Amino acid sequence: AMSGTVERIPASLWWHSLHAVLWDTGERAGAAMMLDWRWVDLSGGFVTFRAETRKGGKRDRIHRVHETTLAMMRRLNLAQGRPTQGRCWPWSKHFTTLYYAYRRILLAANLPTDRMRKFHAMRRSAASYLEAAGGNATEFLDHSDRRTTKRSYLDPRICGGDVTACDVLFRPTGT
Repeated sequence: AMSGTVERIPASLWWHSLHAVLWDTGERAGAAMMLDWRWVDLSGGFVTFRAETRKGGKRDRIHRVHETTLAMMRRLNLAQGRPTQGRCWPWSKHFTTLYYAYRRILLAANLPTDRMRKFHAMRRSAASYLEAAGGNATEFLDHSDRRTTKRSYLDPRICGGDVTACDVLFRPTGT
């Protein structure tokens, strides 16, 4: 278990709830860090990422979150004194220090710390597992071009790749 606090919130709750929302929504860390309690439906289990907080700023995205994520969000809200507005994950330091803090957590867990293994890895993994389950990762990530999703986000070890001849052709017998 993680000790300490982040902005007077138990660190384990702060980090775990952030990860849960990133996993359920596939949103970028920057958008999640801008998520305001005004856009979280704690009774219905929906979070709305406002266009102005998302890369590209084109449109709002509404995501349903898992019941365990919703329970964490309720605990996070309670830990902050039940605010109805303000950031869900307050961070008073410069935004880039979030990545340094995350790097320390990954190091402590003996996990890789390169840029491909930080927050964006959650976005890629969520997209790959959704695609593997039959979902549409391009829509989930709000990409306009399927090629972007396939080239940069889908991990073939998780969701498979294009079918190749060795996947479908019969196997010759003999020695």
